[in-house]
Order: sequence, then structure tokens, then C-alpha cells
Amino acid sequence: MREPGSTKQRTRDRVLLLLLLAGLAWLPLRAWQKGERAERRDREAGAADGSHGVLERNQEFGARFLAGKDPYFDPLFEPDRGRRKSGEPPSGGRVHGPYPPSLAWMAAPLALLPTPLARLVWASLQSAALLFCLWVGRVWTLRWRPQQAHDYAWAFAGALLLAGRYLLRDTASGGGNLVYTALALAGLELSFRDRHLLAGLPLGLGLALKPSLAPLLLFFAARRRWREVGSALALGAALFALPGLYFGPAAYTRLAGEWARTVLAFTSQVDLHDHSATPQGLPAARFAMNQSLREALFRLFRPPTSDLQAYQIGRANV
Repeated sequence: MREPGSTKQRTRDRVLLLLLLAGLAWLPLRAWQKGERAERRDREAGAADGSHGVLERNQEFGARFLAGKDPYFDPLFEPDRGRRKSGEPPSGGRVHGPYPPSLAWMAAPLALLPTPLARLVWASLQSAALLFCLWVGRVWTLRWRPQQAHDYAWAFAGALLLAGRYLLRDTASGGGNLVYTALALAGLELSFRDRHLLAGLPLGLGLALKPSLAPLLLFFAARRRWREVGSALALGAALFALPGLYFGPAAYTRLAGEWARTVLAFTSQVDLHDHSATPQGLPAARFAMNQSLREALFRLFRPPTSDLQAYQIGRANV
């Protein structure tokens, strides 16, 4: 015999699922449309090229890597003003400073695709990552809080509403945060299923692309899950080093060393408002994104001597 309200609850969950699936199908189309409009605006404004957003910068990073050039040096970048306009002499500058040179695992394949196709492919991968996050959350709710499982659909929908602004921005520009989140959740779920060595595989890939998943290793170490830590470090190290076989060991070692020095200098910077201390290739405070935890904490606890005008972040870009 069915419990009272069970039919209504299932109907409600199905409606929410259909709405989510419709949204996931819409995200790649939205990303493609916004990218095309941005490129059209750049061309009409006379920009030197149509590059716009994280995905295009990833493509350029990959293209320079495949050509054997310094992937961090963009010849069309103006460190103080962003991309130059046509007619201005190029000066060039470093970009993509937070990312290790092993980002080539993701950037090089994207560089081989036309930008519209790359945008569709990457946005589709972002949608798949979000769907995976939905599935993992459902599994964890049924495993540890089965009595609240009937509210999971609403809780996930509420989380999407809270994070919607940043999700839309990240998917439109071609960011990787959803993909990195899916890799982290995959590692955790495999570990919870006692697939200890396999759990390190998605984490190792995430570490090679962007080391922001490193705190998860502390979580596994605290739980004495050493096989997860070992497999993640081993695969991460292998994926970090292997692109050097293509780029050239000596040149790749120089890239890796410069990246490490730049990141360490940025993490040790005390006053984020001091633009002169921000290493080139890392975001200065005036270009910082509001979803950055480090920037948000600094705005909250900023030193009284810091330049308050530096954080007048353009709202149009947030």
C-alpha cells in the first residue's frame, strides 16, 4: 500500500528532474550563443582578435604548447589593460598563471577544435558534470540520510538557485569548476565504496589540471586512507610530468619552475591591493572575481592601510 502523498511526491520530483534536464540541455546552447555574441562585439569594436573567456584562453594556451612556444606568454595581452585594440603595438604578457603546464592535457585537445565546436563540447561536459553531482548527492543522501531523501530534489534545486549566478558565468565563459567538482566527488565516492586505488585516479587528474583539489588529500590522510593519497599523488605526478616528453624535458622543467615560483609568490603576497607585488599572470585585485574565497576574505579583513579603491570591481563583469 502506498504511503499518503507518495504519488504527489514522485510527480513533484519528476517535474523537477525534467526542469533540470531542460536546463542542462540549455547550458551548452547558451554558452555557444554568448560566445558568438562576444566574438561579434569584439570584431565590431576592432579588437585584435575575437578571444573571449576562459575557454578561448585555454585554446590559446594549448595551441602555444603544441607549437613548442611558452604557453603562458600571450603576445596580444596588455598586463594593465587586458587585450589590446587593433592599431596599438603589442607588448605581450603572462596569462593563466594559476594553472600548471600540465593543463595541456585539457587545453591541447581544445586547441585542435574550432572555437564554436570546442565551446559546445566543453559546455556539454560541464552539463554532464552537473548531472553527476546531482547523482552523487542523491546517492549520499540515500546512504546517510534516507529519512531526508524525499527533500533532496528541493535541496538540490535550492543550491542551484544560490549558486546560479556563478554557475551561469562559469559555463558561459568555459570555466572548469564544475568539472573539477565532479572529479573531487568521483574520488570521494570511490573511496566510500572502498575502491581505494581507483579513488586516486580522478583526484590525480584534477591535481594535474589545477591543484585546488589538494586539500582533499588532507581529508584522506586524516582518515588514514593512504592508498587514495598514494594513488592520487602518483597519477598526479605522472600526468604533471608526461607533457614534458612532447614539449622537451629541459624547456618543460623551466615552465614548471616558473609556474611554481609565480604561485608561491602570489600565495605569500600580504596586501592583495598592492598591484606591484602581484606576479604577472595572476589576477590583480581590481580584476578579482567575487567567488574567490581568498579575495572575499581579504575584502572582509583587509588592512586599514590598503587601497580601498582597488576593490571597486566592475559589476558588469561579475
